[in-house]
Amino acid sequence: MVLTQPRLNAGSAQPKTDSAMSSLSLLLALLLATVIALPVRAQSPADAAGDSYNPEARLVELGITLPPAPQPVANYVNGVQTGNLIFLAGKGPKRADGSVVTGKLGRDISIDQGYEAARLTAINQLSVLKAMLGDLKRVKRVVKVLGMVNSEPDFVQQPAVINGFSDLIVEVFGDQGRHARAAVGMASLPRGQAVEIEMIVEVENGNPLWSQRKVKNYLPHMTSPEVDELLGKTDLVIIPIASLEQHAAHLPIGTDFINGVERAKLIAQQRDLLVAPILMAGQSPYHMGFAGSVTLKAQTIVDVHLQAVESLIQHGFKRFIIMNAHGGNRAISTYLVDQINQTTAGVAVSYGEAVRPFLAPSTVALSNVLDRHGGTGETSNSLYLMPDLVQLDKAIAADITLPDHLEAMLPDVIAGDPTALQLFLAEGLKAQETGKMTSSAEMSTTGVWGERHPAEGSLARGAAESARQIDAAVKFIDRWNELAAAD
Repeated sequence: MVLTQPRLNAGSAQPKTDSAMSSLSLLLALLLATVIALPVRAQSPADAAGDSYNPEARLVELGITLPPAPQPVANYVNGVQTGNLIFLAGKGPKRADGSVVTGKLGRDISIDQGYEAARLTAINQLSVLKAMLGDLKRVKRVVKVLGMVNSEPDFVQQPAVINGFSDLIVEVFGDQGRHARAAVGMASLPRGQAVEIEMIVEVENGNPLWSQRKVKNYLPHMTSPEVDELLGKTDLVIIPIASLEQHAAHLPIGTDFINGVERAKLIAQQRDLLVAPILMAGQSPYHMGFAGSVTLKAQTIVDVHLQAVESLIQHGFKRFIIMNAHGGNRAISTYLVDQINQTTAGVAVSYGEAVRPFLAPSTVALSNVLDRHGGTGETSNSLYLMPDLVQLDKAIAADITLPDHLEAMLPDVIAGDPTALQLFLAEGLKAQETGKMTSSAEMSTTGVWGERHPAEGSLARGAAESARQIDAAVKFIDRWNELAAAD
């Protein structure tokens, strides 16, 4: 902007120039302060490079087609992501035909040949990144490269060899590809390959709250082709039926849902079957005195699951394990199993009944006091299955008030009397509206239905119980598969 002094007519009064300029200076200072105070958003690679940041388009320009990601040749994975950093395992110069560039620098191959081997390794690492990220635009920065060169003791040109890797990375990612690096000589490398190179990459994670990784055989994570592929191996589904209900101050409202799903996922890593959670909420009217609890009517739960089962049957699944992950759903789960068998083409079993014959004896000593909902057992399982969501520092011992006749019955329940237990549970934990005085808010000061301190639970106990359950489930599945194959 050009500021001009106003022209004066002859005989007019002289303006107050100093005052005007002072006001203008103040205005400019305020505008500058406003601009400086504006919030600045951190730049992504695309922001920094404009629309030109497109690593995959750059590969096309370079005439490079990425091969399938090389598979690990031993007991490791191609890459591990922690936070927004990906650590790539070492890769070598593997050609598209499966052969590898071999030889020692300083004896068998030239620096130029080593350079090309390192460039080929860069292509292989880009294939791994592409497989992990889906789009190389998510690469925010190549942080560090470790280049290892199979070389003679007197060979000192390792940096010139590893430049083959670094040059291509910078060609593809531009300034985001410029990295810290070490290039070192090695007496030998696996399979006699000429180079092996590791890389650390910073990536854009998108949703800052996203923390999940893809889990095999878990329906919400799968694509339709992956479900088709699974159907080529099995027609078996496990459906956890859980709840959204209070679990005191130390466990989340989703405890039953999360623990049930996580245990089902672990089973599905041992044997091929589809993990298909349908509803998060279950029947929990007796917890409605605590904020956040959600309850559904029994018929709603059955109807929704029946429709889901019919959908899965339409796709080719036939066998169903109904896993009750919440005590209040026990009768509902039993009825659902019966309705699947009575009204659909599917075959269903109850998880609890199915695995019971295969369960190893528990090593946990029986408690001599009441210890049920939200107690040491559930806390232990949660410490193993969802450790980040357990807040043991907030665990509080509950004061329990039972109706007199249930209080009198309690010693027999704890002693293991099955009749006493059945009658105790028939009245215990029932909705306030029933008048039984056994809703969780009426019986417990914290929501825990137990007299032991929840913090007495342990990760070791939870791990042992999960191992016991998974082992029994695997044995049942193997037996069912064996019998199904004989049909």
